[in-house]
Amino acid sequence: MVRANQTVTDEIPINKEQAQNTPAGTRLHRHSRDPASPRASAGAGGPFMAALSSWNKRDKTPQHNITINTIKGKTMKQVTKDNREWFQEWANEYDNTLGKVKRHHKLLDLVVKLSGIKRNDQILDIGCGTGLLSLKFLNKTDCTITAIDSSAQMLKIFQEKIEKCNLTEKIHCAQKSAEDMDFKSNQFDIIAATVALHHVKFKEPVIKNVYDSLKAGGRFIIGEIDMDTTGKLDDPKRLLRILNYLTKEYALAMKEGGIPAFERMYDNGKKHILNDGEYCIGFSQWAKLCKNAGFKNMEVSPVKEFEWFKVLVATK
Repeated sequence: MVRANQTVTDEIPINKEQAQNTPAGTRLHRHSRDPASPRASAGAGGPFMAALSSWNKRDKTPQHNITINTIKGKTMKQVTKDNREWFQEWANEYDNTLGKVKRHHKLLDLVVKLSGIKRNDQILDIGCGTGLLSLKFLNKTDCTITAIDSSAQMLKIFQEKIEKCNLTEKIHCAQKSAEDMDFKSNQFDIIAATVALHHVKFKEPVIKNVYDSLKAGGRFIIGEIDMDTTGKLDDPKRLLRILNYLTKEYALAMKEGGIPAFERMYDNGKKHILNDGEYCIGFSQWAKLCKNAGFKNMEVSPVKEFEWFKVLVATK
């Protein structure tokens, strides 16, 4: 049963044809995961945790040179770099920024808990980033993971972890976006996407592809912020609705990741506000998309202490 409390304020342009018939300014609405941080790894088991902690202590000097374009007149232009380039720049500091935020690890832990993962399951991790979620799955039980991401630099860092932890037989990485997935039907037991699919503008084809790639009884798990960014960009009420969520994220980033984490989160917040490669929707909207794709059973659960983040489990 869906327990999301997000109100749908605009119809979601979920495919290109619908978007062409959507009034200008109406928009609809992708992260990563690591038990290597001190908070996440405390008390954690698994044969690769010590090696992973050692890897995570290597020198990683943050880089924060983001080009900001000016806004002229009434037209709001793109304020950050192309999304793929933006994540390429973030990759080298990802684990030391978002990877240290408690909320992010609690989200990933809830995804693993609710996934119902079993030994020898075949898992697809969409938008795997530097591998935080994939490693949590493997730390839970023996499984095989296909991990995809559009960022070559994120995957490079993840591959270093895989080799350091001797997991090359358990995890296969591929540079591929969610929109470009071309897996076989009935291939996976679990498909997971955490803070990843909000980067996808036209979500309906992707979720239908997920449905086809799952085995009967397979689970699709979405972990996201329950934030509706649809509407006209210049609508003050929409802006205040989004800022209500972002201010909580800014405070957490500063508290737990310091200025480097805040800088990235602040920059990312502007992308959400301007729908610049970020197209967040609420969980009632996610549930509707899953139902339209053919999923029968859906349940939404909030992250304890951080209820504005939720996890949806849809069963085929």
